Amino acid sequence: MFRVAAIHQDEPFGATMSEAVDREIEDLAHRPDLELTSPGPPAWLAPPVSLPTA
Repeated sequence: MFRVAAIHQDEPFGATMSEAVDREIEDLAHRPDLELTSPGPPAWLAPPVSLPTA
């Protein structure tokens, strides 16, 4: 099984980068003996997380 739980974005991805990341994940999942599973929508759709400051 190949599962992607999250994708870190240093800066928000544009549509082109999002599509490229999705393609790469799908390519990796099609390696022998791997099956792509997803707990929901693509990780890049998740809103950015704000970390508390010190």
